[in-house]
Amino acid sequence: MSATFEIDTSNSVFQKALAFVTDTQENLFLTGKAGTGKTTFLRYIRGLGKKQMAIVAPTGVAAMNAGGETIHSFLQLPLGPFLPGNSGGFGKHREGTEDKHSLLANLKLRDTKIKLLRRLELLVIDEVSMVRADVMDAIDLVLRHVRNNYLFPFGGVQMLFIGDAFQLPPVAREEEWGILREYYASPYFFDSHVLRQYPPVYIELKKIYRQKEQTFIDILNRVRGGDVSIQDIAILNERYMAEPPRGEGHIVLCTHNHIADDINTRELALLEGTTHKFEATTTGEINARNIPAEQILQLKRGAQVMFIKNDLQTPRRYYNGKIGTVADVNSSGIWVAFEGVEERVQVPLEKWRNVRYTLDRQASRITEEEVGSFTQFPLRLAWAVTVHKSQGLTLEKAILDINRSFAPGQAYVALSRCTTLQGIVLRSPLVNDNIMVDPRVIEFARSEQEEDELQHMLDDGARRAASLQLQKVFSFTDMIATITALRPDIAKRKTGPKEQNMLLMDKVLTGLHKAQDTATKFGRQIDQFTAERRDDELQQRKQAAVTYFCNEVLSPLLILVEAHFKVLDEQPKVAKQTRTFKEMKTLLQIKEKDLLQLLPTPVE
Repeated sequence: MSATFEIDTSNSVFQKALAFVTDTQENLFLTGKAGTGKTTFLRYIRGLGKKQMAIVAPTGVAAMNAGGETIHSFLQLPLGPFLPGNSGGFGKHREGTEDKHSLLANLKLRDTKIKLLRRLELLVIDEVSMVRADVMDAIDLVLRHVRNNYLFPFGGVQMLFIGDAFQLPPVAREEEWGILREYYASPYFFDSHVLRQYPPVYIELKKIYRQKEQTFIDILNRVRGGDVSIQDIAILNERYMAEPPRGEGHIVLCTHNHIADDINTRELALLEGTTHKFEATTTGEINARNIPAEQILQLKRGAQVMFIKNDLQTPRRYYNGKIGTVADVNSSGIWVAFEGVEERVQVPLEKWRNVRYTLDRQASRITEEEVGSFTQFPLRLAWAVTVHKSQGLTLEKAILDINRSFAPGQAYVALSRCTTLQGIVLRSPLVNDNIMVDPRVIEFARSEQEEDELQHMLDDGARRAASLQLQKVFSFTDMIATITALRPDIAKRKTGPKEQNMLLMDKVLTGLHKAQDTATKFGRQIDQFTAERRDDELQQRKQAAVTYFCNEVLSPLLILVEAHFKVLDEQPKVAKQTRTFKEMKTLLQIKEKDLLQLLPTPVE
């Protein structure tokens, strides 16, 4: 996507998608053709910080580019296939696979991660088209289990799926799919059991920012949907050249890594002059397989290079996919020139962060912790690149070597990287067989909602979200679960006022259980008032409920806990017990604060 793209307030579909994420709790699949703003949407949602969120992706490179974690790292999922339901019974599933029982039995989540997942409001899965159906079901199972919420998909976490199923499909090795095909209609994420039962709202961004020529846009749309005509193929084949141009800023898009590597190595060797090597620096935890740039970047003056990150300066001098030529290179830096531009750019070092999500207990918010970093010049040799690695790039001139396309959507990915039809050169003529589209993807696309239907769904979803959010604030179940989990540790302590400790624990839990009984009844009223749009009555009942829970439940419990610290102060070797009761006090204070925020602000 072009680096010059900004939030377009006139793009009504984009704005509706934003509203679904911020104002509802509906699960959403956000898709769109190449260059329609999916990456910008993700950056914008992340910057808002309106919800407690985390971003995950199926691969390490995708996760680093999205600024998140891999799915498997975030949820500690096993690498083998997951068999849904009670497929194998207790421990009797196939070797090398996991089922519900073994997955949960082997789940090793730290207490801090459990608390984080219970606090999570929005989980974004970027590049979701690469996620297998069984992985999606495993995500659903873990979230329901950890959050102790089996009534809602993904344990009540709002899910935002971003990707394009018409591009590259999920990777399912033959031996894996040989097992999974007994349980799934296809490897695609949308054929997971959870999404077939609870389909997400399907929104497609329509406005294309990468291409401007309507003829080219129309052809790309038909290539994407596998509906190309003889005339479309003929127009594309006008771009076939038996002798592709050299040295004019073109980059070859090919199907296999070894082809791209051979072209880049050969072209670099043909250049005269010294080869300069720039080794990346890493800190902390970085997996060598997940690095987003070259570990050792080798360049010569005259080398054709491509930027692999957007410029952070304003105005931007380059973007992800911008092609240039190394004008000068030495031990102190790299300078790149662009065709038709007099000024050269000195290339800055860029840092990619490996993040891990943590829970800030004081603020009770999910935060990002940098656990590693990878620093390198944001360049790669660009005489050739694979179609797979070209995803997300914007190219002005490209030589397409896609007559050996081996996966559905590959031809579309290659063609749609280009900004104009005139910028394309075909190394060999295209035939219909090169335009592969999986019919299952076409069928899934039929679930897309019309824009006028989206508005009704948005209005209903916003009211449901307000009702659910209100019920969540008035719910004490998470507190009960957390404090119940603290009880065994207090019970086994041989020092300290054991009897008084347990008495306080029981009083707090009894008070919270009583509060939850009342909250459950109030929750039914919230649902009723919301459905019947009795907003004034709901506001009155809400204020009365806040007063009751703060004055009759939380305040008395806080007084009890505060008094208990005086008892602990008189005892030796009670540091851990003191920390436990301080955690309990913090939970009660956070709940009190959340409730008081529901009261209207006094007018001065």
